[in-house]
Amino acid sequence: MYRSLTPADQWELGVDLGTPMIIGDIDTKFPGFGGGLHLRKAFDHVFSVRVSALYASMKNEDASPGIRSSETSWISGSGQLVMTVNNLRFNKPYRKIDVNVFGGLGFQNYETTAKNVRLSTGAIANEATFDGTNPLFEVGLGLAFRVSSKFNIGLEYTFAQTFGQDSDLLDGDENV
Repeated sequence: MYRSLTPADQWELGVDLGTPMIIGDIDTKFPGFGGGLHLRKAFDHVFSVRVSALYASMKNEDASPGIRSSETSWISGSGQLVMTVNNLRFNKPYRKIDVNVFGGLGFQNYETTAKNVRLSTGAIANEATFDGTNPLFEVGLGLAFRVSSKFNIGLEYTFAQTFGQDSDLLDGDENV
């Protein structure tokens, strides 16, 4: 009996929902809301490439209300290399649970409205608006549960690090 260990042509279209947060100078006010789409193409049972787009809305606020707060809107796009680590054993073409690790690069655009925050001059602004576009690096871990041959439900945790001169302003407070 012949069994191919490489899928003929596997594509995945996914809907992403989550609770994003900014870990920065101002405490995270949980939860935020995020949603997006991704498209994934498998090379074989182990490696695939994925492109994704995300919209997120997040709030940060100090423990003492009225001190410092911010609201951030985020839009990003990225490309990732995905590895299904439990498919390194080639005894089954499909598994009921997939364990994925991934990493990739992309760009994000944000707009933040902040109250009572420090500016680069050292002054405190009652209200300020910041925006920018920065490159980002993402890494993550995920579990996908196979419901049927064409439908999965997945849980993922993604960490994104932005780079650039204005990436410290995601929460509206510049660490000077």
